[in-house]
Amino acid sequence: GTSTVVVQSKRLQTVHIREVASFSGGQTGSNVADTWYETGTYLPLKGTWSTDVHTASPVGMSTMTARGRFGLSALTPAS
Repeated sequence: GTSTVVVQSKRLQTVHIREVASFSGGQTGSNVADTWYETGTYLPLKGTWSTDVHTASPVGMSTMTARGRFGLSALTPAS
C-alpha cells in the first residue's frame, strides 16, 4: 500500500512492502519484514523485521527470536 513517512520534518509519500515467510522441517518459524520506499526514487526510508525460529533438541524446544528496525535520519549524506 501507500503511506507517508516523515524524515527531517518532511512528509514523503511511500510504497509499503510486506514480506512474509514461514518454514518447516528441522526448524519451524516465520519471518516478517516491512519496508517503506520513497515513491519515485524507491529509497528505503524505514523498515522493521522479526524472526522466530523453533528447533527441537534433546533437552526440549529451542527458540530464537529476533527483532530489528531502521530509519533514515537525513535526506542528504553526512559530510
